[in-house]
Amino acid sequence: MVRFSVENVNDAPQLLTTNVFVTSSTTTQGIITTQDLDGDTVTISLITPPSNGVMSINSTTGEFTYEAQTLSSIDEQFEISYTDGLISEPLTAIISLSPSYVTNEDKLNYYYSSSLSHLKQADELSANIADELSRYDIYATQAAAYARAGFLDTANDYLALINEQTARSSALKDVAQALDEIGQTEQANDYRDQAVAAYNQYLADKGFDNIASSDASALYSLVKSYLGADQVSQASNLLNTISLYAEQVREDEYTSSYGYFLNGVRLSIDDALQSYAQSLDESDLTQAKLLANNYAQLAVKAGYRLVRSGEYEGQPYEQYKTLHGAWAAQYLYRAGEFEAAKDYTNQVLAMYGSTGFDSNYAYSASPYSAATLDNYTYPIQFLAGLIEGLYQSDENPAITLSDSETDINNAQEQVYGFNIANRLLAGEDITSAAAQARSFFTENGDYNEFFRALTELDNVPGTGLILSEAGRNDLAQQIFTYAGDFLASDEYISKESSTTFLTGSKGCKLLVDLTAQVGGDTANAANKCLSMLNTLNDGDIRTLSNNSSITAHNQVIVSLIKGGLSEQVAGVHNQLLSYIALDEDTEDRFEARLETLGYLVNANQTSLASTTLNDAITEITPELNALTSDQLETILAAVKAEVIGLEEAQTGEFERYSMLSSMGSNAANISDFSANYSNAKTQASTLLNALEPLILGFADTIIADNMEDLVNSFTLINDISKAQSLISNGVNGEADQLELYIGMTNLVASRDDFRGIAIASVDTDHDGLPNFFLPNASDEDIALAGLIADQDADNDGVIDSEDTTPLGI
Repeated sequence: MVRFSVENVNDAPQLLTTNVFVTSSTTTQGIITTQDLDGDTVTISLITPPSNGVMSINSTTGEFTYEAQTLSSIDEQFEISYTDGLISEPLTAIISLSPSYVTNEDKLNYYYSSSLSHLKQADELSANIADELSRYDIYATQAAAYARAGFLDTANDYLALINEQTARSSALKDVAQALDEIGQTEQANDYRDQAVAAYNQYLADKGFDNIASSDASALYSLVKSYLGADQVSQASNLLNTISLYAEQVREDEYTSSYGYFLNGVRLSIDDALQSYAQSLDESDLTQAKLLANNYAQLAVKAGYRLVRSGEYEGQPYEQYKTLHGAWAAQYLYRAGEFEAAKDYTNQVLAMYGSTGFDSNYAYSASPYSAATLDNYTYPIQFLAGLIEGLYQSDENPAITLSDSETDINNAQEQVYGFNIANRLLAGEDITSAAAQARSFFTENGDYNEFFRALTELDNVPGTGLILSEAGRNDLAQQIFTYAGDFLASDEYISKESSTTFLTGSKGCKLLVDLTAQVGGDTANAANKCLSMLNTLNDGDIRTLSNNSSITAHNQVIVSLIKGGLSEQVAGVHNQLLSYIALDEDTEDRFEARLETLGYLVNANQTSLASTTLNDAITEITPELNALTSDQLETILAAVKAEVIGLEEAQTGEFERYSMLSSMGSNAANISDFSANYSNAKTQASTLLNALEPLILGFADTIIADNMEDLVNSFTLINDISKAQSLISNGVNGEADQLELYIGMTNLVASRDDFRGIAIASVDTDHDGLPNFFLPNASDEDIALAGLIADQDADNDGVIDSEDTTPLGI
């Protein structure tokens, strides 16, 4: 028999983990896996940690925690040793750290940690800005962007770089707004409070004798920020502080400093009342009441002015007290504060020497009443309307104050606005209620004034808005339907020649906007615009000039989009192109075509926008060499503003953004996003590269005039090297280069691929799909926006979760 002796030989442990995926800019937990065939316990030790971040390892279980350095790219490794306690010495191994790109958090952190982040690119560019003060706007933009992306500590780092109090206050307010957008209102309030403290410190250091209009505007913008977040008590506290500041600068004789506070709060009330008219929400009404009462208290403390000539030369008169007092009474009426409105109405009547109208509000005549009545009667029209609205009395003392025909007619217009509203509220039908007013206006040839009395006069609500603010949107809708029928009638069109009163902001566009505001039938309103345009095109009743026809077609396109009739836009656009073709100036035809691009995208006509752009560039390109410097300047400005720009266009009557910016806002509705985006960017790039040498061939003064648009345009198409080479051009002095770098860096820092959409901002491959959603974006928010997260952020055909370079580098 043969016997064998078997000795147990220990097997060394094996390391199964050689690469670890972690999330950038946050803490990741995981496990380093080992195997020991003998079942021995393996102990792991960290020998050399990653060069960035903090790592700890449980030596028994292999569980690790890695806290990545905020906004640092992860390309790290660390060294460990592992042993079963039986081998002669521990084994060592290098384990790689790789960034994870799977979850939404992974993708957000990866982007902002990478060199492709627009904010990191802005950091690199800002190194060219030697003047620290000039960087403050950039720091503010970066702070707000990082806060919106969830990197609040980094936002604070940028805020700490801003040492001037007004710039710091503005930046803090921007960060608060960013936090509001991602639902962090409590944190946002902290930043608003800091913004107020910073501005208060600035005013204390500056002294109230040096207060400027910008100071009042800044303070009221903070009030609006509180109210926008429904923080009424904080807004009220700030309003009380502002009132104390106003009292500090108030003098017996009116000063512009006091006026800054009056105008600041007035503009804030307009916003609050518009919000209430749209929502009919009690919280919006509360805000309007708060602001209106604050304004009224300031209004009646306004100082007098001195008469410069005439019978009362050298005597005081109460121009601003009557004006702001009448406006305040009107705001109080619109906010439902009827007794307060009566109070201030009677106060202003007394300033004109009219007393005793309402015994509940008995005021003595002002000693300056005769001089006031002789020198300033504009507010009388507001008083007349208010008296009709508040008292519905046969007696209207405001109308009898002046014998000026203009004053009486203006007063009558406002009286009728309230009169029709009161009659409708009493149950009268619209035709009967409006009959007297219609006769009054039309017999005097004031057709647009009747339309506006029904809708909206200058600084004054018309009948429809009066009813809406009274909580009767049903009656407001009836008014706007009636107004639309009147507006589109042959009678009206034959009497009005201005596109502003026909299709524009005091005509059909106003009708559609107000109809939408009160929840009415916007499609019906927009069809009135289309009907009017067809009548104008026929030319039997009214013939417009070619330029006016171009304007009218653009206005109607905007109204059709707002009215939900986007399918009608292509036909109107085709008519518009026929009028543009009649323009004799090459550059004007080019500009007019490009001005339609953003509208077309908003109308879900992106392919038509691409065709329009292509046709415009095809026509202009062969002509470039023969054009003057002024013509080339027009073309360059049009490309920047209408094709690739980020900011709202500065020309035209209505809000308009570039084609690419509009595509980002409408990304969820554009099926062929990539092709259209690529085409627009390529066309713009080709044309810009053709324009650049032509412009640089002119005199230095012409080059200098165009340099900002050239630099910004190449920045917008991401040709950073070309933009920097232009900045280095010898025509630019040191100060010019500084300003150009500031503008360039701000553009890069301000990137937002989904303008107006709070839940997303980055689309690196421009396919209309966001790389990630911003923090706290709920499933409901995402569904409402209609956006779908990108699964291939660099469009290379490899899905992100399997791509070692998901952003292309």
